Amino acid sequence: MTDSAFADIRNGSIGGRAGSSNTAASFLEFFVPHRGYDEKADKIPWVHLDIAGTAWGPGSKARSEGVNPLFQFGVSGVHVRTLHRLITEL
Repeated sequence: MTDSAFADIRNGSIGGRAGSSNTAASFLEFFVPHRGYDEKADKIPWVHLDIAGTAWGPGSKARSEGVNPLFQFGVSGVHVRTLHRLITEL
């Protein structure tokens, strides 16, 4: 995390490089509450699933070039469906 002139913390790096999944997890951990009021108390268990990178399909270009007719336009939502099925079948 880096300082920001506008926010308390900034989720990103200096120099324009995008943050990694580890950077995102570290950023999100800042907001995970503790089980008690004591800062030394255990934090609530949580997980960060970095699924955005594969959530987007190649879209209209791949479909129009005949690469794969199954590619959707825009966001696929495949991970949402997968996680929903996993959770409901546990």
